Amino acid sequence: MPMANDITSNLIKKQNKDVWINSSSMSTTMVLPALDNTMGALLIGTIVAASIWGSSILHTYEYYSDYPKDHIGMKCVVAIVCLLDTMHQIFITHALYIYLIKGFANPLILTRLLWTFLIQLVITACQGLVCQGFFTWRVYVVSQRNRFLAAFIASLVVGNFVVTLYYYARCQSLTSTIQLKELKNIAKLLVFGYSADILITVSLIYMLLRSKTQNAQTNHIINRLVLYSLNTGFLNSIFAILCFVTATVWSENLIFVGLYAVLCRMYSVSVLATLNSRKRFRSLSSVHRLTSESFSSGTRLQVARPGDMAIQVDYQPRITDDASSEIKHNKSTHSLELDTLTRVKADDCPV
Repeated sequence: MPMANDITSNLIKKQNKDVWINSSSMSTTMVLPALDNTMGALLIGTIVAASIWGSSILHTYEYYSDYPKDHIGMKCVVAIVCLLDTMHQIFITHALYIYLIKGFANPLILTRLLWTFLIQLVITACQGLVCQGFFTWRVYVVSQRNRFLAAFIASLVVGNFVVTLYYYARCQSLTSTIQLKELKNIAKLLVFGYSADILITVSLIYMLLRSKTQNAQTNHIINRLVLYSLNTGFLNSIFAILCFVTATVWSENLIFVGLYAVLCRMYSVSVLATLNSRKRFRSLSSVHRLTSESFSSGTRLQVARPGDMAIQVDYQPRITDDASSEIKHNKSTHSLELDTLTRVKADDCPV
């Protein structure tokens, strides 16, 4: 018995020694990233993106319900935006499930670059191309078809798309999330993205403010349009800037990935909300619809039909003498574009 006990104790000591050696060697060879700014950032970004995805689905349903007579091209844009949003949510959820659930007993998986983790770069690039292209066309219409301005914004949009695809291609040669910091210089070129967002927002606001008239009620509607454009464009710009800063300054963690997931949702919601806002602004315009004639001027606000894309403000100066005779002077028409495919002409609006 004493001999058996000695043998057992020796075996236990040997096993403990082997375990200690293996664990110590593992600790010297395996360097795991911090979880709070890697998987934690990805988890928070996925949760926020999922919440906004639900909102985009509701916006999509509202669009197809309220605007069945829209142009087929616009309906295709909405379908593409919704499809890209859904695919993006599926892929980032799959990546998070692999990292945190299936790889729970394998800490090394936290450093792997899964294909569903990387593919979100391509999907967000496509989403940005579609949504920023939508707003670029909107600027083109509102600016009375200023080709130079639209072409410059379009070049920034396409440049951001190409840089993102190049970043994705370079990621294919990497094997670990820790190596993403090697692509810091490429990430700096993402400046194209937020520059386009800022320029789109500033251009839309400037064009709307330039369309103001002498009528207070008409200006009230224009101010609402300006505020709406500022809210949607400003949020996109903020998230694009945050993605740029985190990708270049903290490239060794995954904070920028979590923000990038939310950016994809911001693009889609801004487009869908802009399209669905037409009904609300038409209702507001109907309340303020008027034809005022005074000593010096008259203003008429006309509201487009449900299938149209704009409201129209007519400003008509008049002079009235004591005999109640009126002499009509030059009539200027300003079309305030709401969401961008076509501009309403005078005969398209109801009297």
